[in-house]
Amino acid sequence: MALNSTAPSSTATATATTAAAKAVTVTSFGYGHAPAPEAELTIDARRYLRNPHHDAAMRDKTGLAADVYLHVMITPGARGLVRNLTTMTADMLHDATGRPQHLVRVAIGCAGGRHRSVALTEALANELALLGIDVTVEHRDVDKPLLTLAHHADDQPVTHTDPDVLSRGVTEGWADPITDPSQIDWEARQAAALVPFQVVAGRPLNPCAPTGIRYGRNELGHWGEQVCADAIATLHDQDGHRYIAMIWRGDGHGCALPGGKVDTGEEPTHAAIRELAEETGLALGENDAILIALPARVVPDPRASDEAWMVTVPVRAHMGTRPRDQFPTLTGADDADRAEWIPSDTYEQLVDHLAALGGTVFAAHQAMLAELLA
Repeated sequence: MALNSTAPSSTATATATTAAAKAVTVTSFGYGHAPAPEAELTIDARRYLRNPHHDAAMRDKTGLAADVYLHVMITPGARGLVRNLTTMTADMLHDATGRPQHLVRVAIGCAGGRHRSVALTEALANELALLGIDVTVEHRDVDKPLLTLAHHADDQPVTHTDPDVLSRGVTEGWADPITDPSQIDWEARQAAALVPFQVVAGRPLNPCAPTGIRYGRNELGHWGEQVCADAIATLHDQDGHRYIAMIWRGDGHGCALPGGKVDTGEEPTHAAIRELAEETGLALGENDAILIALPARVVPDPRASDEAWMVTVPVRAHMGTRPRDQFPTLTGADDADRAEWIPSDTYEQLVDHLAALGGTVFAAHQAMLAELLA
């Protein structure tokens, strides 16, 4: 369910298409002004969404402004949160016995009640209105004075670079030796980037920030964008069921697509096929698969920060149809402890089969696989 990429018109009421529709009131508020209003469902958005208060250009605006709304809603997980809240709220229109409730109150709070809670309230109201539910929107504190930074202490920026990056990473050559990102030629890196990003005061900004680590590189070696390629190697069996090649990562981050860093001057498609061979033993010849490189995307890698992130080029490698007992054998190697063909007619089937084998999907690949296997 897609959300608008710009701020909504903020009409106070979205009228339902039928007179029988039940009503929902969604109220934004700031914890720094007064306690949360009475509600059946209360959401504390202080620690989970990008805070425009920390950006001087947006501080005096509200979540009704297009740039502020977008800044909040591109937080990783924000759109999923809205979808889940929409489902929960709609379900609450009936009580435990199934009888209809004619009013459900939802309260969404942030520190000052001007930015995050307002944007999230508008997004939720839009989705509920699309379901034909009569929605009233109230922004309790949107016109209240700005709070001081002290009221935003819970989301003050965190700085972290894993010591291993500065020691082993620099020694082995996989980490930038520069510790001050403002010394980097960002104009050249921005020109070469597969996904555009901003540089603020000499420091790169993850297009999908925040990650929880505002400054530093967390567990990644590079500053800014690191390009990798992931192989989506698939086969169908004689009954038409799809299987996908998955690896168990050696670093303990779960089960992932085979993939890795794109070397300087290397095409992403070549990198994906190279990594597939290195990590699974599956070496594809020129005519062994139909290869399709998909658009580059930022992935929510758990090792990333707001200043160091991963961009991947997913490469489809479909190998056609053959009997299940004639599938190529996969063997975990290099960065992979294990490799298997996993049933994947749907993403849910993939997750279930991995769970049965004691595995979980690598966080950076969850949304991508859910989309690609739909």
